[in-house]
Amino acid sequence: IALGAGGALDTVVDGVTGVLFQPQRPEGVIEAVRRFETINFSTDEIVRRAKRFSRARFERDIARIVDRSIHERTAQAVRPTTEATVSWN
Repeated sequence: IALGAGGALDTVVDGVTGVLFQPQRPEGVIEAVRRFETINFSTDEIVRRAKRFSRARFERDIARIVDRSIHERTAQAVRPTTEATVSWN
């Protein structure tokens, strides 16, 4: 159960992996607890979605980004220029 704002919006899928509430007042929390108690959450689905935030996935995604950046910069560095040099001497 989390306030429907900030980082919770990136990690909690309302009704699937948890319950989001608004407004940030006692009645919002009370309603969220009531909703939570009526939902049959799937442990498998929660685990599947949580893996999106695993350390292994983070490391793999960062490595891909770095590799792509290195590849693009290397390709730019070895690309021949197409500008002609003209000498008027």
